[in-house]
Amino acid sequence: MLSQSTDIEVKKNALEALTSVIHSNWGILKGSMRDMIGEILNFALSETQIRPELIEEVDLGPFKHKVDNGLSVRKAAYQLLETLQDRASDSIDLSRVVDTIVRVGLSDTAEECVVLNLNILAKMSSSSIMVVLSCLDSIVNAFQTLFSNNLKLISSQQSQERAQNIVRALLRVVYLINASPELQDSPSNAFGDFFRNQVLQNADSRQIYEKIAASFKTSAQSNFFN
Repeated sequence: MLSQSTDIEVKKNALEALTSVIHSNWGILKGSMRDMIGEILNFALSETQIRPELIEEVDLGPFKHKVDNGLSVRKAAYQLLETLQDRASDSIDLSRVVDTIVRVGLSDTAEECVVLNLNILAKMSSSSIMVVLSCLDSIVNAFQTLFSNNLKLISSQQSQERAQNIVRALLRVVYLINASPELQDSPSNAFGDFFRNQVLQNADSRQIYEKIAASFKTSAQSNFFN
């Protein structure tokens, strides 16, 4: 009922409530909620779209500023998707999640939403790598645009922190995909070209990637000794 509300605050609260319930009680509720999980997934996916009617232009005198009143709803939708992937991955269609990330999430205008989507992909690259690899060509296409746009911002000092956050989150996904045995068994030309010709050829991104790789290796060694 709440998913049909026209009040964006009501929708946000409904998405956040579902996230809380599934995160905290999925083990208890999965039997009774299994029939509803598809509807919950549809609700989350439908609220990831940018809605132009919720973008307000505010006149600040010398310049105009756009306020995205739909951002909080989209963030709540992506957080619900992340929780569904964490808790109920065996009950949802993960390929639909990846498709929405690629088509919608990675082109979102808000850094918070882009990073959330990359975090979901990173988790899926560890827990559901075959789903990720099945969509790898479309992921690489989206990554190329996102990567080049944000590298320019890092180099030009514009929105540097925002751009670094996105590039760091993107390269974390790249590392996890690249390190997967499944990719070694079935190499992807598109991914290999992107990794060699863009990630490693740029000094800034190569440095970030090497730090990510080192942190994962340190973490793995620590887990081994513990």
